[in-house]
Amino acid sequence: TKADPNLGFMIQTCFISSDSSPLVQSDYVVIENICPKDDSVHYYPQRGDFPIPHAQMDKKRFSFTYRSKFDVSLLFLHCE
Repeated sequence: TKADPNLGFMIQTCFISSDSSPLVQSDYVVIENICPKDDSVHYYPQRGDFPIPHAQMDKKRFSFTYRSKFDVSLLFLHCE
């Protein structure tokens, strides 16, 4: 079947954790229920100049400023 160009996805939840498992929750939530929970979250529009129009449909871009809450050297960003 061909991909339906009218279908897409949204980033539901993103959080930062010192644990590599997304099953271990953290109180550092960046996005929750599609809504930014951090004032620094910025969503970027999809690029119109992507060479294959339908290939860009599965990409979402956002940025945020990390504010140190963990005293560890390795952190994980979990998104779904």
